[in-house]
Amino acid sequence: MEWETVKRRNRATLIKEEKEGKVDEILIKFLKKMNSKKDFGTSSSCAGRIMLIDIPDDGKKNKTVRPAVWHREVNIDEFWNVLENYSGNELWFKQEPYILHIVCKDVDSAQKILKLKAKRGMKRGGIFVINKERVMIELEGTKKMEFPVKKKNKMLITKESAEFMLQKANKKLSSNYKELDEIMKMFVKEL
Repeated sequence: MEWETVKRRNRATLIKEEKEGKVDEILIKFLKKMNSKKDFGTSSSCAGRIMLIDIPDDGKKNKTVRPAVWHREVNIDEFWNVLENYSGNELWFKQEPYILHIVCKDVDSAQKILKLKAKRGMKRGGIFVINKERVMIELEGTKKMEFPVKKKNKMLITKESAEFMLQKANKKLSSNYKELDEIMKMFVKEL
């Protein structure tokens, strides 16, 4: 597959997923700008989120259930309502950082991304796919939290501890979005 074919496929996927509401609003402008650049494109990315996820005993990702996913700060009442009303296996709370997948034409263009990563002081990220069609880089934020909150129908946290935990998670998510905004501006400007 040629580079132009890779770019066309990724652009088409972005357009389709944006229409279906599957692209985080905060990322749309950045993803479109990156996809318009000659040597770069994007693949699945996430701006960061807070969620409740039910993990099966076998740990298989395709069997997980997500009773709540928020791409914004969450208040205690909406969180507690989902927690109280959900019955499943093992419910985990997760606050996840941004993750960007940048597709590069070649190693030279990938090195430009990695230099910007270093210049910005980003700790997590690197090449995770390299072949004759493309080089894929994954960049991930560091602000995250995760722990179990309910096992079967037994609460593992109190409403008071959940409120404290949500304050921390909301602060991390807000900081994550600020960092992501700075990274996106830098990449668009310097590439």
